[in-house]
Amino acid sequence: MKEQPWVSVQPRKLRQSLDALLNQLKNFQARLRQYASYEFVQRLLKGYLKVNMLVIELKSEALKDRHWKQLMKRLHVNWVLSELTLGQIWDVDLQKNEMVVKDVLLVAQGEMALEEFLKQIREVWNSYELDLVNYQNKCRLIRGWDDLFNKVKEHINSVSAMKLSPYYKVFEEDALSWEDKLNRIMALFDVWIDVQRRWVYLEGIFTGSADIKHLLPVETQRFQSISTEFLALMKKVTKSPLVMDVLNIQGVQRSLERLADLLGKIQKALGEYLERERSSFPRFYFVGDEDLLEIIGNSKNVAKLQKHFKKMFAGVSSILLNEDNTEVLGISSREGEEVLYKMPVSITDHPKINEWLTLVEKEMRVTLAKLLAESVTEVTAFNTGTAIDLTQYISWIDRYQAQLVVLSAQIAWSENIELALTSISGGGDMSPMQGVLSNVEATLNVLADTVLMEQPPLRRRKLEHLITELVHQRDVTRTLIKNKIDNPKSFEWLCQMRFYFDPKQTDVLQQLSIQMANAKFNYGFEYLGVQDKLVQTPLTDRCYLTMTQALEARLGGSPFGPAGTGKTESVKALGHQLGRFVLVFNCDETFDFQVLHGWSRTSELNVRDYFWTSCRYFLFLLRPWVESSWVCARWEPGAASMSSTVWRRECCRPSPSRSSTSRLR
Repeated sequence: MKEQPWVSVQPRKLRQSLDALLNQLKNFQARLRQYASYEFVQRLLKGYLKVNMLVIELKSEALKDRHWKQLMKRLHVNWVLSELTLGQIWDVDLQKNEMVVKDVLLVAQGEMALEEFLKQIREVWNSYELDLVNYQNKCRLIRGWDDLFNKVKEHINSVSAMKLSPYYKVFEEDALSWEDKLNRIMALFDVWIDVQRRWVYLEGIFTGSADIKHLLPVETQRFQSISTEFLALMKKVTKSPLVMDVLNIQGVQRSLERLADLLGKIQKALGEYLERERSSFPRFYFVGDEDLLEIIGNSKNVAKLQKHFKKMFAGVSSILLNEDNTEVLGISSREGEEVLYKMPVSITDHPKINEWLTLVEKEMRVTLAKLLAESVTEVTAFNTGTAIDLTQYISWIDRYQAQLVVLSAQIAWSENIELALTSISGGGDMSPMQGVLSNVEATLNVLADTVLMEQPPLRRRKLEHLITELVHQRDVTRTLIKNKIDNPKSFEWLCQMRFYFDPKQTDVLQQLSIQMANAKFNYGFEYLGVQDKLVQTPLTDRCYLTMTQALEARLGGSPFGPAGTGKTESVKALGHQLGRFVLVFNCDETFDFQVLHGWSRTSELNVRDYFWTSCRYFLFLLRPWVESSWVCARWEPGAASMSSTVWRRECCRPSPSRSSTSRLR
């Protein structure tokens, strides 16, 4: 056994052989066991069995030539590894030198762990192929970035952690080499993902818009040159998608950094151009870059622009044109309701799109204001008694837009209540108020019967809106009578939303004012279409009261309550009551701050939904912008950079969780 070459030793079979020899000794006759040689052999075999675990460990793959040399040095032996036998191992008295052997084994095992890890890194990156996907049959782009970056970061961190190991020195050169390669991979693809993202974005713009060549000729030519170079690079990647092959492409890092710089300049030039266009018509902030370029490029082909109007206006689905598409005759909602302009807008006289769109917006407000004046005059004629002429009433409803029908009813009711309270003047006779209540109830009964009949869809929506409004008017009137309110200056009446129409105002846009307590606002005359009307409750009224006081003070507000209780809808309904374009933003990671520029330059109410769920760093960044916006609204309402009708307000709608709020305190 001692002559057995060490390389052929199998510890398991060796133990079996030793056990077999011991069993043979046990079977010896008693007379043979008394000899000293028997005791010697038995003691020798048992000693070999005791050190068999060390033999097993010495057969470990972790032991390399360097470890054997270290072991021989510490054991003071001079073995020839190729001629090493089992006997030579046994002869060094492994029991006595157990600690020496274990020290060397510990080092070997520690180094083996590092060696295996480096081997794993080598195998991963030498075989790692980029995940490519076809892009519009033009080229193959890289995807699976998360997996790539996660793996690179993980391996970089692990290689860095290796330096803390006491066994690192042996692998320092190999580890530093791979650390350098991994950092190069990280740097390369960090630039690559930026270049690819910018290229895809700009490629969609420069190839998707036929007019971009005329709008931005220099940038178009530059992008074509960049695109050619980028596509050539992606072609090389497609041929050999192995990461290490890509890393070894001649000058790839410098090339990508240069492309990133050039694409950044093009994107900046494009952004500046689009910013100028948006500044000329702030509602352009509510459409994306590609949509805006399509709008600008098709300024003479108005039919192609129809799909974009609903993004810029609350209730406008399309505009109405004459036969040769040279005049805007009016606007239409998605429900089919139309507003025919009192004065059509000529596209021929105003060829620039921002000019005629500004006139379209202005004429929308002016036309609605003039139509409201006509509607109020008509409704006043048959809204004084208790008997309602159904035919006349339905004819009036059909003639005017749903928005104006409800407004007229609100104006008539407010005037009737004011007249009734003025006539009472503390006299105690509540009959004038009873008359107003009777009129509201009579109208409500007629409408309730009418809505049960077959009605055209648009008329039915108007009837439903009127019923919702009249129910609220009935409830408020009953409350005023119950509380014996007999003075128009009483707070119980002043805290209600009141609509006052003054035909003596020369500016039609200033004729309708809305008051609530000490807050007063001019109606915005934004066309809202036939939107669903919120049912008003006492809680809604209190919300309106609180929010209008905040708006009067040039401040915002933050309704609070459980999810699904109507916080956002209440603020939206308030904006609609005031005739404003209400913008609702979900403040998550997709929030685009560019929209804030459009909001700050138009007459809108801004509702930020789930505002407090935003990242606290985003809130810190947003705070100075909002603060300066409020200061400007408070002290510089006529600032040159703002719309002359600026009515900038914001209402933040929090989420039920206030954890983000607590972190800001």
